[in-house]
Amino acid sequence: MEEDIPMEKDIQEKIALKRYQIISPVLAEPSRAQNEYFRKQAQLQHDFPRYGLKKLSVSTMKAWLRAYRKNGFDALKPKQRSDNGRPKRLDEQAMKAIEIKCKAYPSYSVQKLYEELRDQNMLGQAPVHYNTLLRVVKEKGWLSPKKRTDVRKAFEVDNVNDLWICDFMHGP
Repeated sequence: MEEDIPMEKDIQEKIALKRYQIISPVLAEPSRAQNEYFRKQAQLQHDFPRYGLKKLSVSTMKAWLRAYRKNGFDALKPKQRSDNGRPKRLDEQAMKAIEIKCKAYPSYSVQKLYEELRDQNMLGQAPVHYNTLLRVVKEKGWLSPKKRTDVRKAFEVDNVNDLWICDFMHGP
């Protein structure tokens, strides 16, 4: 169920509440009743915040029950990923190298940055995709977006007859 998107505290709370809602009817029941209840719940789809409709396995619900009994309500909250905030294939060293390169060359386009990092084997084996680097650079704000200061319109000139455009094709 875990995903790449960082999770806010209120979403974690809502997910934990939903998990508690699912396991709470059998907290004081014997194992036989728990198993029967969990098998019925496994056939249903449950609507989770952020994730939408999900089918759950019996083992997942049993794990939630064990975690709740051992560590209380906080154990039902989804865990943050250890690599939260960066792509899986980029380690901390690669992220630092990208940041340093962006700060050293702020005028680089993301395409130029990608090509240079790829040529220097700094994007991992096999290198991460261009779109991944683009997303990381945008999220972190490491390269400033370049905007044109002059207003330009295609095929606009100051005087009449300064520009003529023709379109022709040789034919029979």
